[in-house]
Amino acid sequence: MLLYLENPIKISLAILVLICLFHMPYGYYQHFKYIAMVGFAILAYNEYQRKNISLVIVFVYSAFLFQPF
Repeated sequence: MLLYLENPIKISLAILVLICLFHMPYGYYQHFKYIAMVGFAILAYNEYQRKNISLVIVFVYSAFLFQPF
């Protein structure tokens, strides 16, 4: 389990989302989609291990929302 990475992932995703509010090059947004998808997938896996299905659904939905494919 990647529980020790949970808070840094949440903080870094929040910072990256806030940076998206500013005018950035298009490449930033492309990279952000990959990073966000992986981060939300890890968070969903952590919540699945804890048997917290409601947050699993939220994080899986967020991962699909930011999916780059």
